[in-house]
Amino acid sequence: MSPAGYSGTRLAKKLGYKRGFIAHLENAPDNYAKLVDPVPERESFGDNATGANLVHLFTKEAAELVECLPHFMNAIQRDGMIWVRCRKVKRE
Repeated sequence: MSPAGYSGTRLAKKLGYKRGFIAHLENAPDNYAKLVDPVPERESFGDNATGANLVHLFTKEAAELVECLPHFMNAIQRDGMIWVRCRKVKRE
């Protein structure tokens, strides 16, 4: 049985990772690979978004999203996808 609020579906599947995909990670946390484990066979992570099937952008700033998004939209595969994760900022 899955914990309340959790479907039990692996994160890699929810994000749309597929066998042979090229993914570009921007500002990803150090434990990203562990969070999405297991990724499908022959998955690779590119150094840039050119030709990527999937871009996963982590940001704290709306300005960064506005700056990066047009570039990623032009660089990825035509049927590619972009996931954006806005990190929470602790306020004192």
